Amino acid sequence: RLGDIPLNKLTANDLQQLFTWMKTDGGAESGLADSQVVNCHSLCHRALEKAVTDRLIARNPADGCKLPALKREEMNILSREAMQRLLIQAKEENYYELFLLEFATGLRLGELMGLQWDDLDLTTGELRVNKQVNIVGSELVVNEPKTKAAVRTLLLPPSVLKVMRAYRTKVESRWLFPSPKKEDLPLRPSVVHQRLHRLLDHAGCERVRFHDLRHTFATNALAHGMDVKTLSTILGHVSSATTLNAYTHIVDAMWHSTSDKSDQGTRVETYAPFSNRKSYGILAKRCESSAIHETAFIPGISCNRDFVLQLMEHCVRNWLNLIHMLAVVTDDLS
Repeated sequence: RLGDIPLNKLTANDLQQLFTWMKTDGGAESGLADSQVVNCHSLCHRALEKAVTDRLIARNPADGCKLPALKREEMNILSREAMQRLLIQAKEENYYELFLLEFATGLRLGELMGLQWDDLDLTTGELRVNKQVNIVGSELVVNEPKTKAAVRTLLLPPSVLKVMRAYRTKVESRWLFPSPKKEDLPLRPSVVHQRLHRLLDHAGCERVRFHDLRHTFATNALAHGMDVKTLSTILGHVSSATTLNAYTHIVDAMWHSTSDKSDQGTRVETYAPFSNRKSYGILAKRCESSAIHETAFIPGISCNRDFVLQLMEHCVRNWLNLIHMLAVVTDDLS
C-alpha cells in the first residue's frame, strides 16, 4: 500500500490511511488489534527517523498520525486458594510441572514453551532463558528473545528443582514440555491456553489468561518484599520503569501499608531469607495447623493429604521465601 510511493513523496495522510486500513480490515476479519497498529507505526517511525537523520527527507511523516489509544488490560491475580486448586487439578491431569514452574518463575508463555533440558542445570537449579516460541502463520517457530534483557538466568527453589528432577525421568524429549502429537516440537501456546481454561473450569475457578499467572508471580513477589529492580531482571523487562508501570497498583499499596503502620507506631516486618530455619519452621507449623485442613478436601477434586502438604510447601512456604532464592542470581546480572 506504500510501496509505489517515493520516499520523498510520502505524507502523513498516506500513513494515516494505512493505519486506518489496518484497524478496520488489515487482511483479517475484524482488523488488527490496537497494539499491532501501534507497533507498526512505531516501526515505520523509526525507519523514517533514520531517513531524516540521513537527510533523505526533511521531516518524519509518521509524526502527524493519529493512533488508537491503548487500553491497559485488567490483571486477574490468582488468590492463594485458586493457585492451590489449579495445581491440584494440574496434578490430576498431568500438567503439574508446567504450572508449578510458571508460578515459580513468571516466565512468558513463549519462553516457557521454548525451554529445553539443556537450559536447566538439575544440580544447581540454574534455569537459562534464551529462546521463545512463536506462531508464524500456522507454523511453530523457535526464536531468540526480542531484547537482551529477556536473555537471563534464574535460580529455582530447591523444592521446585526436586519436582523437576523427578519429572525429567518421565520425559524423553529434549523439550521440557513436548508436544504429544508432533515429534521433537514443544507444546503450542494455544494448547496451553486451552488447557489452562479447562483446568480452571475443572477446579471451580474463574478463567484467567496465561499471562495472568505471570502477573500473579510478580504481584506476590512485590507483596512479599522483592525490590522492583530485582523483579524487573527476573521478568526480563528492559528496565525497572517497565515493571513499575505495569505494577504501580502493587507498589502504591505497599507504600500505603507501610505508611499506615508507621503512623500507628508499629514496626514494619520483613520476611526472613530461606536459610532462616527458625522462621521457616514457624511458618511450616502455621500452614500445617490451619490452611492444610481448609484445603485438603476440595469438592470435585480428588487428592491425598501428602500431595496437599507438598503443594502447600510450594504455594505457601516458598511464596514467602521464593523471592530470596530467585534474587541470588541477579547479583551477577545487575
